[in-house]
Amino acid sequence: MVGSGKPPASDDGRAMNNAKVTGLRGVELGVKDLSQSIAFYQCILGLDPVVAEGDTVHLRANGSEHHVVTLRERPKHGLLGIHSPPRTASPWNTLHAQAKAFGVKSLSAPAEQPRSAGGGYGFSFQSPDGHMLNISSDVARHPNTVSDRSKPLKLSHVVLNSPTLEEQTGFFMDLLGFRLSDTTDMMEVRALQRRPPQHCGGARRRPLAQPHGL
Repeated sequence: MVGSGKPPASDDGRAMNNAKVTGLRGVELGVKDLSQSIAFYQCILGLDPVVAEGDTVHLRANGSEHHVVTLRERPKHGLLGIHSPPRTASPWNTLHAQAKAFGVKSLSAPAEQPRSAGGGYGFSFQSPDGHMLNISSDVARHPNTVSDRSKPLKLSHVVLNSPTLEEQTGFFMDLLGFRLSDTTDMMEVRALQRRPPQHCGGARRRPLAQPHGL
């Protein structure tokens, strides 16, 4: 559960938060067959391997981000992490303190990030649902970008299933500065906007087994 310690609230009841994330850098996925998964992302989605290290491969899109998908060979498929940049280069004291005040789980201290993943500096923590969130800056970027509309430039959003939609929405808005951009009652989906022009930083929906699902 989210802790009771929070920054001061704004007029609409949401906590004021000056240390916000500004986009979606990439995701980490656990896969059973690494070679097969690399072939899928490379041949079907047009991503290119950047670094391969043991059971891990980082793949880039046509944009400047070091990588947008990390594949790690694991016993079962799953989402292992979500990576985002902060609004400013080094808000670590503020954002880290706010995350701690929220009572987040698995909060790591700000530290240098692996060079194989582009380096930089950042920290990680879990959402109330257990999704690992990574905030980092100064990650290496590619000087070359490719203008090819048949291949992706970047990731625009990630969809997360949640049995506690209200709690998760509040967590992303209060701590990370998301804004609610749109909803649909039919599927209990909420799109959370980080900043224009990037429409959707995340969308959450209840599992279908929940009473308010389809």
